[in-house]
Amino acid sequence: MQELHGLDLAVAQIRKRGAERVVVIGASAGGPRAIAVAADPPEGVVAVVALSPARAWDQAPAVVPLLIVADPADSSVDEDRVRAAVDEAPTLVTYVSAPGEGHAQQLLYDVDDGPSKVRSQVMGFVKSLRP
Repeated sequence: MQELHGLDLAVAQIRKRGAERVVVIGASAGGPRAIAVAADPPEGVVAVVALSPARAWDQAPAVVPLLIVADPADSSVDEDRVRAAVDEAPTLVTYVSAPGEGHAQQLLYDVDDGPSKVRSQVMGFVKSLRP
């Protein structure tokens, strides 16, 4: 898993600074990389969030909790592949459909009518991981 070597180092640094549990978040092109982490996480990674994962990815089923969030109108996301990931590990993978919320990190931005609904869902997911 050479591609994820840098992530292993980043997680090790975070843990060296005192974090015992790490949640990896990837957006857009980083979404498939994050999903790959959910299938083979470095030590200390307890969950993964993928925001608008770009179309192509292929990985083994998740072994840690994985939250996938996407706007169904986002053409860069293969909703069938997202649903297949849920089917492969239904107790670990959650898909949140976010109509009209945008792409990737835009899903977390506040909007004119208030705070991001997606950000609240992501934070709820993270909080649910507490031991």
